Amino acid sequence: MTGELEAQAYSVLATLAALLLLFVTGGVIYLTAVEWRDKRKRTQEALDTRTPVRKRRGPKQDPNKDQKKDSKKGQKKDKKKGQKK
Repeated sequence: MTGELEAQAYSVLATLAALLLLFVTGGVIYLTAVEWRDKRKRTQEALDTRTPVRKRRGPKQDPNKDQKKDSKKGQKKDKKKGQKK
């Protein structure tokens, strides 16, 4: 009689172990799928919120720098004109 009880106890324990293994495996698969989905959402949001290339601004330049170049060019032209006369 004890042999039958032991066999039944082992059978119950083996079944519980298999169910627990399936439960844990299912949980891992679920968490992996949720993380993958969230990562895709974060990536898509990052792509949606980025600034298009045509609207980006380069490094800030000194506006006076362009005026200085233009004035120097004008001075060179004036000097050349003065030499011709």
